[in-house]
Amino acid sequence: MSRQATPWHGEARAGRAASLVGEERARAASVCPSLVRARRSRRPVVVGLTGGVSSGKSTVAAILGRLGAMVVDADRLAHEALDLPRVRRALRERWGEDVFDHSGSPDRRRIARIVFRDLDALAALVSVVHPPVIRKIRSILREAARESRWPMVVIDAPLLVESALDRHCDAIVFVHASQRRRAERARSARGWSLAEIRRREALQRPLEEKRRKAHYILDNNNGRIRLRAAVARLFYQLTGASGTPDGPIPSRR
Repeated sequence: MSRQATPWHGEARAGRAASLVGEERARAASVCPSLVRARRSRRPVVVGLTGGVSSGKSTVAAILGRLGAMVVDADRLAHEALDLPRVRRALRERWGEDVFDHSGSPDRRRIARIVFRDLDALAALVSVVHPPVIRKIRSILREAARESRWPMVVIDAPLLVESALDRHCDAIVFVHASQRRRAERARSARGWSLAEIRRREALQRPLEEKRRKAHYILDNNNGRIRLRAAVARLFYQLTGASGTPDGPIPSRR
């Protein structure tokens, strides 16, 4: 698929957005040629979410889920992978018992404190956890294609580009939020300081590089209502599904 970055600022042009029935869907296909292959084969469109820390990727994923997409939470899969016997062995060989709690289970907070301060440690963890996560995601994608129930599969992964999960996607969506907004959200939801955000982002690909790889950009600086409307328009654009992009978001089933 083309790596040409094509910004699509839904909120900034909300009042002038064209109806996504024809011209806009054709534009989506020109931006992401693999969308055509997905529609012809009647498999789900695979969308990867990327962006900065606390930019709102999981919020976008949840909105897409309510619209009918299957959401793959790669972070949850990575947490589950920590309990695999071979992964536990690798953790012990690398860090000993310090990264296990009193019950013998991997202590995710201790692991996070180590790997998000040391690039080599993060690379070591990814090398162990990444293979089973990739296998699981590939299995999910194959199953979703066989079932033909889902118009879209969303991969919500903190390290989408770093772990090469973007290669499995038909379209990449960058969720943009200002540093101030992201700092407010991280402090409110996780108790993180701006320094903690910068430390974690320093161990990831630069935001500008992630932005360049994206086919679409969603601006998450203007409130939940505008974000929901923009995500809905993007959903209809990418899937070619029938619906009214400017209408209300369907309620949670």
